Amino acid sequence: MGVLLFNLRVHDLMKRRSDIQYRILKLTKKMNNLTEYSTLVGNDTLSMAELMAMPGAMFGRTMNYMNYAQQYATGYMNHHAQYALQMQAQQNGGQIDPMTQHYVMQQLYNQGREKVVEMETRRLKNEEQRLAAEKEKEETMLKEVEAELQAAKQARDAGIKDMTPNYVGGGR
Repeated sequence: MGVLLFNLRVHDLMKRRSDIQYRILKLTKKMNNLTEYSTLVGNDTLSMAELMAMPGAMFGRTMNYMNYAQQYATGYMNHHAQYALQMQAQQNGGQIDPMTQHYVMQQLYNQGREKVVEMETRRLKNEEQRLAAEKEKEETMLKEVEAELQAAKQARDAGIKDMTPNYVGGGR
């Protein structure tokens, strides 16, 4: 009966080990995808080719980021444009040529994009730290399960050894 229980325990531990290894694999994949995405966001250069090469799991997030960055930068530009153009007009005696106006608007738009990059970079850093902590926890659990599995296998083998008949001895 003891051998059966140890066999059951070994089987259960092997399944737990497999489940933990699978979760570690998924976390590693997520971390790799996030690192790739983080690089693209940090550079603020997201071309169509890079977008199409993006892992499927990150495609939706990338599209949301691009949409949010566009909206935020446009809103930032529109919000600050009046004040910036008034300051520019005061410096130029009330006149603003179209090239200067375009330059000011472009600079405001770029500032808005930079703020979005900073926000997303902070978010990504927090998420990467969370994933790293979760992965470390899973790896610790894996070590514990492997140690317990080793002990259970030894106990099972010892039980089997005890059950085997020992035909040692001399004849009559």
